[in-house]
Parts: sequence; C-alpha cells; structure tokens
Amino acid sequence: MFNNPFTMRKIYILLNLVCILSLIACQENAKKTGTSSEKTEINTKNKETSTVGFKDNQTETDFKYYLALQEQLVAGQAEKSNAIAKEYIQNAINKDTEVFEIYQSITKANDIESIRENFLKLSIVLEQEIDKQLNSGTIYKINCPMAFNNGGGFWFSKSEEVLNPYFGDKMLRCGSVMATLKK
Repeated sequence: MFNNPFTMRKIYILLNLVCILSLIACQENAKKTGTSSEKTEINTKNKETSTVGFKDNQTETDFKYYLALQEQLVAGQAEKSNAIAKEYIQNAINKDTEVFEIYQSITKANDIESIRENFLKLSIVLEQEIDKQLNSGTIYKINCPMAFNNGGGFWFSKSEEVLNPYFGDKMLRCGSVMATLKK
C-alpha cells in the first residue's frame, strides 16, 4: 500500500509537522498563562465531589481521592501525592481492586514521574467505572498529547480548565478537552 518511497516520505513529514505544531501550541499556551509561577493549593482531607454524583460509594471514594491526587501532581508534590495514596489505602471500601493496587504502587514510588505514570494507569482503570457510575454532574476527559514522550495521557476533571498533572508547572496548560461525560 505504501511501497512508494515518495508517499512514505510525505506521511513522515506530515506526522512530524503535527508533532511540532502540538509542541508549539502547548509551549505558547504555557507562556501566555505564566505557568512557571503557578501553584495550586490543595485540601486533601475534605476533597468533595459535590457537583458530581455517582451511583455507588466506591466510585465516589475513588473519584474523591483521584481529584486530590491530580491536584498534588499539578503542584508537583510527590510527598503529598504519596500521603494521599496512603490515606486511600487506609480508607478504601474495597481493598481487592486494581485501583487499590495502583495506590499501593504510588506509595512505593520514589519520584514524581513514577507517580505520574501510576496516575495514568489509574485514569485508564477508572474510565469505565466513572462512565458507568456517573449519576449527576459533568466530568471532563482531558488529553495531553505530549505526555510520556509524546505517547499521550489523559485525566478526568470537574472543570474544563486544563491543569496538567503530567507536566505540572512545566506545561500547566498543555492539553485539551477530548470528551464530556454528563448526566
């Protein structure tokens, strides 16, 4: 199908152009918002999901801790991220889940990048749970195409505002809403 070297070269050039444009857009957005000085203050103890409702308590708990962890990653706080994971493990309703195992991995992580990798796994695992159990409110699925060496990564938020947990203040505003879950 693509045996013609000229066609392959066009495809290669086009893919590189798309990657370069994504990088430029994210960097320009970061410059406009002054991300290097932005930090998020977080209350991990009482993170509420008041504008979002779920059909079961497990999903409610999972999402509450997920949002608290997300905010700590945005702020680049590895220690506080570990503390949230430890608190989740202590308060988990069901300890026989993949979500519980991911939080255990986070408590063992030594650096922010490992925690961010586990956060992506958590996002993937929670995706079906959130979609099935959402009872009221709106959740935004946000994607950053540059996360993880341009492999991409997504996360969920109660706000359309992009606060990137995979780059924190390096590229805080890099990403865009790719889906809206609403009930």
